[in-house]
Amino acid sequence: MPSLIKKVIDTWKYEGAMAVLKKTKKYVFGKRLGSARQSFAKGTPIYDQYKFVLGRVRRGGEIDGEPKPKTVNWVVPDLGAPGAGGHLTIFRCIKYLEEHGCHNRIYFHNVMGGDTKEAVKNIYERHYKNVAGDDAEIFSVHTEKMEPAEAVFATSWQTAYYVRDIKNCRRKFYFVQDFEPCFFPQGSEYFFAENTYKWGFVGIAASPWLKGRLEKGYGMKCYDFGFSFNKDIYYPRDVERKKNQVLFYARPSTARRAFELAMLAFEIVSEKMPDVHFVFVGGGIKGNYDLPFDYEDAGIVSPDKLPDYYSSSRICVALSGSNVSLMPLEVMGCKSVLLSNDDEQVRWLVNEHNAILAHMDPMDIAEKICYYLTHPSELEKIREAGYEYAQKTSWDDEYGKVLKALEKELGQ
Repeated sequence: MPSLIKKVIDTWKYEGAMAVLKKTKKYVFGKRLGSARQSFAKGTPIYDQYKFVLGRVRRGGEIDGEPKPKTVNWVVPDLGAPGAGGHLTIFRCIKYLEEHGCHNRIYFHNVMGGDTKEAVKNIYERHYKNVAGDDAEIFSVHTEKMEPAEAVFATSWQTAYYVRDIKNCRRKFYFVQDFEPCFFPQGSEYFFAENTYKWGFVGIAASPWLKGRLEKGYGMKCYDFGFSFNKDIYYPRDVERKKNQVLFYARPSTARRAFELAMLAFEIVSEKMPDVHFVFVGGGIKGNYDLPFDYEDAGIVSPDKLPDYYSSSRICVALSGSNVSLMPLEVMGCKSVLLSNDDEQVRWLVNEHNAILAHMDPMDIAEKICYYLTHPSELEKIREAGYEYAQKTSWDDEYGKVLKALEKELGQ
């Protein structure tokens, strides 16, 4: 509770009363009803929450002039909790480009237009600067003028609205890590997000699956890159691999993680194999759900502790209704076995030789868990194949694709 109060105070201080109202509403509804969309509370300032869509959020302005070669401006969502996967992928890319002759500027953005620079800068310097490197400059798009650049990147659908109106650049790019419209029911926010794919930005998509969707659905010129993982953190730990332990990445408030579907699957497993021990990581479970089987809720686990959980589990379940995350490779890097859904947004990264794939159906997921827990030799083959596959991945290889796309579009 003290940490929650601190978050409220910090939001009030750095983003204002409207941001407190919005986040409180989201927190309360999220706790009670998961990700289901709710009617706005009486008096909710809808215009203030979405005025950025109209380009009416506070802007620091732009500096006219000819950009220096290989200058790149990134418009990035404000930072929240440390270790956010999307931010880490952006900052790793920034460091790679910096090491290969680009100069990067990071302009932090929030939809309310608040002056959050000092708060965000503190989080950045404590948790992200070591990832992005020492040379990237930090600014706020809302209070500081944007320097001219050869390239400007939007990095989320909200930041794309800001980038849409920028004039002092040669080329606009869109660093797309997921198909963000599917984060919402098919209403206003779905269409707000979808519209950003129609503005002629050059897409840099995090997977061939996502590249194909943007090209075919919206005619976006697109390049793709893939994933690797932090091999200094995610490696096999010297812990006991517990008999019949199944880990699940549990995010009830994130609909695309299919929490309810997994719970039905685990109930079937617990009926057939009562000795299976379920461990949930991700948060938001304890005290909020009445589940008919025993489980351990580890809550939000820091990256340095996650490898212990992965290494001690026979199977790690991570479902994804949209683009797959870095978790499959992190699990494989710890020499555990991933179970995910057998869909194209997952298959671009993993397959049935290095992971367990199941249909998005509780009975099929349960059947696969029970089968592989009772066939350890087959599980071991997948474990070894997954580990070998993960070790072959490289962030340098993937970000090299981004650099080549950037140079090609800028005629370098």
